[in-house]
Amino acid sequence: GYGDDDNYIYYTFDDERRDQNLIAQTMERVAQSTLPRLRSFRPQEINNLSWAYARLEHKSPAAEALFRGIGNEIIRRSSSFSSQDIAMTLWSFATTEYGTVEVYKVLASEMNADSADAFKSQEFSASIHALATAKMVPADLSVFDDTMSEQHGDGGNYQEYCPFTECFDTAASELIERTDMFTEQEMKDIIWAFSKSGVRHPTLFKSVAEYLVSSPDMFNESRGYSGCSTQVFGIIAWSFAKQAQLAKEIVESSTTQTPLGTTTGRQATYDASCVDVGGELIDQLFSSIATHSLQYKNGEGLSRFSPQDLSNLAWAFATLGLHHKELLDAIAEQVTQRLSLHLEYLNGSGAEDSSLKKPSDLNKMANFKPQELTILVWAYASIGIRKPEMFEMIGDYIIALCSSITGEDGRKTFNSDSISKHFTRQYLSNLAWGAAVLQGYTPLFMNLLYTGLFGGVNGLGDPEVMRNIMRDNGIQKQGIRNMLYVQVTLDMEDFKLGIALPKNFPEGWGEKVNGERKNPKGPLLDIVDAPVLELKPSRWQKTVSNVFQRLGFEFEDEHIIRSNDPIGSNGVGLTSTSQEFLSIDLANTKTRVGIEIDGPSHFINVIDGNNLTYNVDDNNSRRNNNKRRRKESGPYLFKDRLLTHLGW
Repeated sequence: GYGDDDNYIYYTFDDERRDQNLIAQTMERVAQSTLPRLRSFRPQEINNLSWAYARLEHKSPAAEALFRGIGNEIIRRSSSFSSQDIAMTLWSFATTEYGTVEVYKVLASEMNADSADAFKSQEFSASIHALATAKMVPADLSVFDDTMSEQHGDGGNYQEYCPFTECFDTAASELIERTDMFTEQEMKDIIWAFSKSGVRHPTLFKSVAEYLVSSPDMFNESRGYSGCSTQVFGIIAWSFAKQAQLAKEIVESSTTQTPLGTTTGRQATYDASCVDVGGELIDQLFSSIATHSLQYKNGEGLSRFSPQDLSNLAWAFATLGLHHKELLDAIAEQVTQRLSLHLEYLNGSGAEDSSLKKPSDLNKMANFKPQELTILVWAYASIGIRKPEMFEMIGDYIIALCSSITGEDGRKTFNSDSISKHFTRQYLSNLAWGAAVLQGYTPLFMNLLYTGLFGGVNGLGDPEVMRNIMRDNGIQKQGIRNMLYVQVTLDMEDFKLGIALPKNFPEGWGEKVNGERKNPKGPLLDIVDAPVLELKPSRWQKTVSNVFQRLGFEFEDEHIIRSNDPIGSNGVGLTSTSQEFLSIDLANTKTRVGIEIDGPSHFINVIDGNNLTYNVDDNNSRRNNNKRRRKESGPYLFKDRLLTHLGW
C-alpha cells in the first residue's frame, strides 16, 4: 500500500512476530555496518539514523555501540549540526538512554543566545524536553527564581558556566519574548521541562499564564495550528502546580523570611502560585483549563482524555487546593465508566453499546496504572469530595488487578506477592488514607491494603518478611502515621471488619536507618499529605492563643496526642510504643476540650460558577479572601472526625 502522502510504500504481513524479528535483524545489520563508516555520514543522516533506532525502540549491544559512535561524531563536529539535527538527536539520545553527559553538554551548548534565531519554536521545546527527560539540568536550580530563592537568581548572570543553564535560559527567554510563535503543545513541553527538572522560573510561568488567559483562542484550533492534544491540559496544570510545590519546599527549608511568611501545607503551595503568577491569574488559568477540557473537541470533553491526563488534572487541582465541581464530577464519571468497562471485559462480558469496543481502545483509555489510581484517590480525599461509585470501582479494579493466584476454592485471589507486582507500600498507605478520609471501607479492598502493607489483617505480620516481599526498606514515616489514622477510623466506624494493625506496630515496620530502598518502582512523589500533625503555629494562632490566656482559659499550646495514649472506653492505646499521632492547637487535657484555629490552610478555594471575585493588591499577587468562597478540605474534616473519635 501507499502512505497517506504517497511518499512511501509499506508492506503488510499476517505474522506480526515474524515482522518484528525481521525488523530487529535489519536494525542489527545496519548498526554493525554503519558504525565503522559514521565519519562519512552527514549530520542530517546521523540525526535520521539515531531517530530511527529511538522511534522503533530497538535496544541491543550493537545499537548501544552505534550510539557511542554517534556521540563521538557529535563531539568531534557539533558545530556542523543544524538546529533540527540538534533537537532530534537530543530526543533520540534521551529516548534510548544511550547518551553521556559529555554528549548532552556538547549538544546543549549549541543552543544559546547567539544561535537562538536559528532555532524554531518546535526545536526549542524538543531540546529542553529531551534534556529534562535525560535529567540534564542547570547546576543551580534556583538561578531563575526571583521570588522565593534567598539568592534571587538572575537569569543570564551565571556564577559558573553551565551549558544546560544557558540552554534552559535561551528557551525560556524565547518563549517569554515571542509567546505567540509557540503552540500550546510547545509551551507545555517547555514548562514541563522546568517543573520536571525542579527548576523554578516565575517570570516564564507568569508570561505563559498571561498569554493563555488573555488569548481568545486558548487551546483552540482556530489559531492556525492542528489543535492541542488532551495531554496539554493535564501537563500545563501539572507544571504550574509543581512550580508552586517547589516554592513551598524552598520556603520550608529556608532559614530566613520568605514571601510566604509562616504559611504551611497546601495553602503555602497556593500562596506560592499567587506570589509567582498572581492570585487572579492562576485561578483564571485553572478555570479556563477546566472549561476547555470539558468542551474539548466540540463537546466530546473528557471522553478523549487518557487515564494519565485525568490523573494529572486531578493532582494539579488538589495540590493547589482548587475546587471546580463540574470538572471533578466529570473526571469521576469517566473513571467510573472506564473501570466498569474494563472489569466487564476482564470478565468476558463487554457491553455491546460501549465506545471502547476494540482491545487497543480499552487498553489506552481504561487501563489505569497503579500510580494514577492512587493519585485520583488522594486528590479527591484532599479536596474532600466523596464519590462512592468511583471509589468502589477503583477498589474492585485493584482487587481484579492483583488477583493473579488461585485460592483453595478455585477462584482467583491475591496475596502479598501478587500485590507487590503492582503496588508499593507508599501507594497502599495513601490508598488506605484516602479510604479513611472518604469513608470508603469495602471489606475486601481493606483486606487487600492490609495484606500488601502487613501480610494480613490479623495483626500477625512479620516486618522483615514483608520487606523482602515488597522489595523496600520498610514503611515510610508518613505511611506509619497514615495507618494509625486509618486504624482509629476503622475501630470507631467499622469495627465489624475485624482488621487490626500488627501487634508490635509501628516497632520494626518503619524504614531502616541508612538502608537502601529496593523497590524498583520507587516512591510515589508529590502526594504525601500530613495535615493532622502540624507543629508550626501561625501568627493568627498565636494571636488567638493570647486572647484565651487573657480570658483565663487553661490550655496547652500544640498538644501532641501519642499512639499509646488511652483511647476509648477501655483506656487502651492504639499501639504499645509511643508515636506522635495528632496535634491540637490549644488543648485543655483535663476537660478534653480542644480548640483548632481554622486558618486558610484548612480550606480549599472554589473556582467554578460565579466565584471568581477578587480584590488584589498593587502587586497583583495577593487576594482579599473575604470575597472568596471556600470549603473545608478533606484532611480538615478528617481530623475533626479523628478527634471526635478520641473523645475530644
